[in-house]
Amino acid sequence: DNTMITYKTLDIDGLWNKSESREFGATNKVFRHDIEPIIRRFDKDLIEMIIGPRQSGKTTLLFLLISRLLSDGILPEQIFYLNLDTTIILSQFENPSIFVERLSAQRKDNKRVYLIIDEVQRLKTPGKFLKGIYDTEKNIKIFVSGSSSLEIRSKIKEFLTGRKRETHLLPLSFSEIVANEKKLPDTMQGITLSEDTIDQWRRNDSIYGAYLSRKIAETAIYGGYPAVYLSENDEERKEVLAEIYNSYVRKDVIDLMNIVKVDIFIKLVHALSSQVGNLINKSEICSLIGSNAVTITKFINILKETYITWYLPPYVSAIRNEIKSAHKCFFVDNGLRNFSGKLF
Repeated sequence: DNTMITYKTLDIDGLWNKSESREFGATNKVFRHDIEPIIRRFDKDLIEMIIGPRQSGKTTLLFLLISRLLSDGILPEQIFYLNLDTTIILSQFENPSIFVERLSAQRKDNKRVYLIIDEVQRLKTPGKFLKGIYDTEKNIKIFVSGSSSLEIRSKIKEFLTGRKRETHLLPLSFSEIVANEKKLPDTMQGITLSEDTIDQWRRNDSIYGAYLSRKIAETAIYGGYPAVYLSENDEERKEVLAEIYNSYVRKDVIDLMNIVKVDIFIKLVHALSSQVGNLINKSEICSLIGSNAVTITKFINILKETYITWYLPPYVSAIRNEIKSAHKCFFVDNGLRNFSGKLF
């Protein structure tokens, strides 16, 4: 069902006196397995960091957490939400003590406060800011999200040792896709979808095998980004993937990483997409796209830290040989790989 969620946020003057309500549609509620461990830590004084690629469902997960807090009896005036991709009042975040003082002024009966900050890497010094809040006031439960582990590692992690728990939210896994299925074939009506669903289907391959095969093929082509999964047809899926890819290049690569050689970066992504599962030969790639080993190594690391690619080291007995040997490259999401390489 649709749910109306209510929380407090900053008004145009930068004050916490604005209540905001948002209808959280049932069609946007994509269940994630990652939510349960976070819910179990609601009462713990730990900063919850939700990290992952753009449009992997981080904001949706934050709203699911708000919905769960409300259903657990937490009042809307105890919940404070900020999206730093749209907030321009950054002066609020210069002094953690003043921020906590203003936040505490909204507290009633000394109740626990829940602070949710979306895209926290937009702050200049998010690590110091979050550490300051944590050390100043223990009765504030903090949830933050971020799209770039490279930015977060450099700006946040060193300040929050022992103060945080990380949740890496990647595109939907196949088990999550299966668990979220609403349009089931006639042979599957009446089945309760759960963690054991895939095992149940394996044992009944003659009944469910064709359905599973179709879903696997669809996932292999278009991947598991939630917006792609919720799209109604192939053309819409391609449009969503185009937006995700272009947004990644524009916001992460150009804005956050300050990469000047964007054309070389895009050529590298295209080259890697055409050789998934093969050993990475940097000399060959340099010759192919017209660059040098230093630049290629830097870009390969950025692709990993922004959750676009992952690298598989060889299985060897000596760790030193693993370090110096060539790795294989895979894409975290096959849909983005197919879009970037025009391989549909």
